[in-house]
Amino acid sequence: MRKLYLSALILCAGLSISAQEVMWQKDIKSSTQDFLSQVTTTIDQQYLITGSSIQSKGQSPAASGQKQNNGYDFHLVKLNQQGEEVWEKYFSGQNHDYLSATVTTQDGGFLLAGTSYSGKGLNKKDDSKGGSDIWLIRINEFGDELWQKTLGSSSDEEARSVIQTTDLGFFVAGNVTTL
Repeated sequence: MRKLYLSALILCAGLSISAQEVMWQKDIKSSTQDFLSQVTTTIDQQYLITGSSIQSKGQSPAASGQKQNNGYDFHLVKLNQQGEEVWEKYFSGQNHDYLSATVTTQDGGFLLAGTSYSGKGLNKKDDSKGGSDIWLIRINEFGDELWQKTLGSSSDEEARSVIQTTDLGFFVAGNVTTL
């Protein structure tokens, strides 16, 4: 009897896997070194692709209204249901900044959580607390910044995960390396 259930499970799993088809695919090019951290479904059933990248030299930050450094930046691309770009944003400090977690908020915006090696400058409004810090950025559904916060100490902190709590606050989890 166990073999029958196991065989049926394997057959159903195999059929469901092979029944999938690609609706669309998208190649998002920004630089030679990109790191994808998360794909998030938005409240309006679109997609927010988040990660870290070095802005390519061919991009004109002045034309796009973006500030640029030579390190990694938070990189966000919102796509509609057909895979077409709705908007693209970068959030940059003066050094390397790695976006590691994103959560959709109940009002349709997002909270971005990552690790920053940057002090105050460009998009980053707070000084470094020492070492690497957790950098939180709250944005609306259009990618416009609502607020930001740098959390840290003289140790190295890095964000790993973020959720919105039932009281509309946020819970951020991460690592701390004490020197």
